[in-house]
This record gives sequence, structure tokens and C-alpha cells, in this order.
Amino acid sequence: MLNSLRIRNFQSHQDSVIELGPGVNVIVGQSNAGKSACVRSLNWALTNRPLGVNFIRTGQDEADVRLEETRSDGTKVSVERIRSKSRNEYVLNGDTEHPFTSFGSNPPEDVLLALNLRDSNIQAQFDPYFLVFDSPGSVALQIRKVTGMEQIDKIADIISSRIRSCRGSTSDKEVELLQIQEKLKAISVIDLEKLESLINKADALEARKEELERAHQRLKSLYDQLVSVEKLRINLPEARIKQINESVTQMSENLLRLRSFYSTLQEIIKNLKATAANQMVFPANLSGVLGKGATLVQQYNSLCANLQNLYKIVEALGKCTVEGQGAVEKLNQLEKEKGDLMSQLKTCPWCSSELTGKTQKHLLEHTNERK
Repeated sequence: MLNSLRIRNFQSHQDSVIELGPGVNVIVGQSNAGKSACVRSLNWALTNRPLGVNFIRTGQDEADVRLEETRSDGTKVSVERIRSKSRNEYVLNGDTEHPFTSFGSNPPEDVLLALNLRDSNIQAQFDPYFLVFDSPGSVALQIRKVTGMEQIDKIADIISSRIRSCRGSTSDKEVELLQIQEKLKAISVIDLEKLESLINKADALEARKEELERAHQRLKSLYDQLVSVEKLRINLPEARIKQINESVTQMSENLLRLRSFYSTLQEIIKNLKATAANQMVFPANLSGVLGKGATLVQQYNSLCANLQNLYKIVEALGKCTVEGQGAVEKLNQLEKEKGDLMSQLKTCPWCSSELTGKTQKHLLEHTNERK
């Protein structure tokens, strides 16, 4: 039973409270007193009509209508309808923390179930008598609403819809069944042993395909590594290294010859020093000296010739010493240049593998041994 209706800022009502009793309630009053506005506010709370905000009292920003009802089991229910330019909601049983805000053009279902009221419960001043002038269809519709037959009709419509859906699904399944039967009929003439053999071959080919794909991936990875190594590889001037090796060999041979010649010169110098150390002994008497004059002249000439040879040997010895020192310096310079070139290697010139510090040192030592 609806107990009260409170109207605030709805059309002509600023703040009105209407207490309702059990049974039929009639609102009477003078013209333009706001009777129709009471019915409109009640309809607004029940049906969310009219839409918009034109019904808000002039000069106000918000309108609300509150309905209070007592159910047959004694439970009290309250519904408040609030509307402004920025607010549009229903509040059920004073739960302002959880209002209904998304409900479209019709009231929320929970609100309709709580109030248990319909537009048939309300009649305005100029409305025709209830059910008297309505068409048979409208009368039947109202009777179904009052007796609950409307819900039965909805359930029947749902059941009919599901029956139609099941029939359509059954027809589709029958078509699928016929197609499957046709396929089974076609399969029944196939040699199953041959088919199994073909399936085994297909499985083997599929496995072979996967194996080849893995091998392809490995080859691609190796190719990418080779490309990376090729980018990092340093092309050494092989002609220059060969030229350095030939120069080093030639200079080493020249140095060995110079050392041999130097040893020979040292032996000659030693003999000359021994010869020069021998003193000539003159006889005590002049006659003895004169008797040996020819011999002395011959010894003197031989000594002069030996001195000339000694000067040439010393000069040649000095030249050999200078050339030997220059050859040693040139040899050291070439060895340093070769070592610098070999230290620039990032990859092995024979197998193109990447060099680490240990392998690079081993390569340099191996190169020195080959030399």
C-alpha cells in the first residue's frame, strides 16, 4: 500500500507531502491547485515520463519525488526519484551510496518490483473510466497485468522462442547429419590399408620436413656467423709480409757472411800482430850488417807490403762493422713491423676462426718458429 507522496520542485509544487490511505485515494481541489502535477509526479516516478528537465520548478536546479509504501508482509519500501541537469538517479530504501544511475528510458527493474505499482493504478481527472471505454484487447491486457497473466505470456513467448530456436537447430543438425552420412558413404569405398600406408608416408614426410627445417635453421645460423666473421676479418698485406720474410732471410744470410769475414779478419790481424812483435836483430859488427843488407831490404819491403795490407784490412773491417750494424737495425725494424701486422689479426688467416688473446699469442709464436 502506498503511504505517502512527497513532491519537491516539481512544476508548481515547491515542497508538498500527501498522505495516502488504504483503498482508493482521490485528490480534489480548485483549478490550478496542482492536482494534475501530483499525478504527473507519481507517473514520473513510476514510468520515468516525461523525459528531460522541463518539469523542474522555475528558479530551481533539481526536482525529486519520494514514494513510501508498506508491503503486505509489513516491509516498508521507499523510492526517491531525483533529476537535475547533472544528476539522474533512483534511490531505493535510502541507499544514497548505491543509487541507480544507468537505467535508460525506463525505471530500473528493482524499483518496479519494490513498488509493485503500474500506470493502471493511477487515473487522472479527464481520463475515461477505467476499462469502461477501452477496447477488448486493452481490457484483456489490463486483466493479464492484474492477474499476473502478463508474466505467463512473457514466459510463453520465451518458451516459443526457444522452441523455434531448437527447431532451427534441429534442422541444421539434420542437414549436417545428412552431409556426414554422405561423407561416410564415400569413405566406406576407400581401401583403409592403402589409406593407412599413405598416412604413414605423410607422417614420415612431415617428420623429414621438420628435420630439414631444423637443418635449414642451423645452416642459416652458421651462414650468419660466417658473415659476421667475414666482416670482422682483417685482410693482411700478404705481399708485404712475403717481402719482409724475403728481406729478413737475405739480411740474415748477409749477416752470417759478414760474421764469417769478420772472423777471418780477426785471424789475419792476430797473425799480423804476431809478425810485428818479432823484432829484427842487427849483428854486432857493421860488416855483418852489410853482408845481410839484401836480406834486410827484402824484409823491409815485405814489412811495408804487409802494412799496406793491414791498412786495407782495417778499412774493410770498419766498413763491415758499419754494414753489420745497419743490417741488424734493419732486421729488428722488419721484425717489429711483422709483429705489429700479426698483432692486428682478429681471425686466423688459415681457418678464419675468431682469435682470443691466447690463440693470438700462440699464432705469433708459431710464426716465429716457422721463420
